Amino acid sequence: MGDLIVAETNDVPASLAKWIMLAVLAAASLACIIAGGIFYGWVVADYLHYDSPFTGLQMLGWILGLMAAGVVMAGFLLAGVLFRFLPWPHAPLASLFLAVLSVLFIIATYLVFSDTGNGSDSIEVFVLKACCIMMLPVVALPPFLHWWNAKPSTV
Repeated sequence: MGDLIVAETNDVPASLAKWIMLAVLAAASLACIIAGGIFYGWVVADYLHYDSPFTGLQMLGWILGLMAAGVVMAGFLLAGVLFRFLPWPHAPLASLFLAVLSVLFIIATYLVFSDTGNGSDSIEVFVLKACCIMMLPVVALPPFLHWWNAKPSTV
């Protein structure tokens, strides 16, 4: 019997669809990070402006700040998916950077919004802790695992 010859196929539509998907992921990720980051910064600046931040309408700012943090985290999540499927040799390192950035953002969110003036055992701080703890494995762990499971690159 002769050698089995496998023809290499160039599937142009599949390749084009992959690049379109990656472009859509990149655009959605950037849109979430930029829009959520601007709104988050505005809410944090307004929240920190008052001596007692958890009085009156400032509670609404607290809720909007958590929602803005969620939008930024959604952008980080989309960026993690993008890095996972991006055919770039440094994508695992970018995933590690994204994981560290996500953890720092979650910690900063907790530190800023935990000052409710109601004590550390209030329901607001409990909700904040639950949100931050939930964001860690959902947003920061997958990019870290992408870096952890990547094959070492030859440098």
